[in-house]
Amino acid sequence: MTQVISFSGDFDFLDEIDQKLVVELFENFYPKVKRMLNNEVSFEILLKMYKRLGIRKKFAMGFRVVAPTDIFEVSAADWDLARTVHKVCDKMATEIEGRFHFSDK
Repeated sequence: MTQVISFSGDFDFLDEIDQKLVVELFENFYPKVKRMLNNEVSFEILLKMYKRLGIRKKFAMGFRVVAPTDIFEVSAADWDLARTVHKVCDKMATEIEGRFHFSDK
């Protein structure tokens, strides 16, 4: 099983601990999306950090799932990195469910 997860934007500016956290969260979410779409998928994540040099950093994240049948896109922003990842994952699950109406079946 090959997971195709690509990161772009300000991902390289994160420290090593935060990078591992983000990668781990998306790797845990990958099987769920693959199961929902019943197909191979790839993730494209765009991370934008605001106030990189300040004390508090704000994170904005764009998340795209590319499947052979469709492309899904969501975005979210928050002051906490882990919370931002969870927000985009939850939005993506809602987007996929809404498109295919899994709750009606």
